[in-house]
Amino acid sequence: GVINAFNIIDVMDGLAGGVGVIACLWLFVVAQVNQDTMAAVMLAALAGSLVGFLRHNRHPASIYLGDAGSLFIGLMLGALAMQGKYTAVNPAALFAPVLILGVPVFDTFFVMYIRWMRGVPVFWGSPDHFALRMRRWSLSVTQVVVISYAAALFLGGVGVLAMFVSLGVAVGLIGTAAILALVAALLLKRVDMSKPAD
Repeated sequence: GVINAFNIIDVMDGLAGGVGVIACLWLFVVAQVNQDTMAAVMLAALAGSLVGFLRHNRHPASIYLGDAGSLFIGLMLGALAMQGKYTAVNPAALFAPVLILGVPVFDTFFVMYIRWMRGVPVFWGSPDHFALRMRRWSLSVTQVVVISYAAALFLGGVGVLAMFVSLGVAVGLIGTAAILALVAALLLKRVDMSKPAD
């Protein structure tokens, strides 16, 4: 699922790579907390390679991830997220990796829902991605990417914080993040994608 999620959000210059860097950093924190040196080194290496790549992938990009790049990022992050330990303090922190990878996970479910509502197969390509819908709000590519980075930082922070607080606080944090995601989905769903982009 995470492999496909990173492939799905690779629709805009700098988006998948930057979100990947942010996920690496939060998972690096988890690896350090768990004293998992191997995972920490792999995450640092992946983050470093993506930072170097982003120098040439920011808008207007001169190089692109393509399927091989985005699928590899998803594979590495999905595997390393599964390896982490999250529930030492409370069981609700089981959702921490979902939040750390929240931006691609959100887009995957959002796109599948929109396609299902339109009566088309969920695996068909379509311009229903949250980033493309945000462009219809007259936001620039850079603005959409920066907002996406901010969302990734926020969700990852909530996920990591949920690992260290009481069960009640963790449930509140995760519930708040879920409500915000639902509100975002409802707002994005209202964007008319039937007309050609300007």
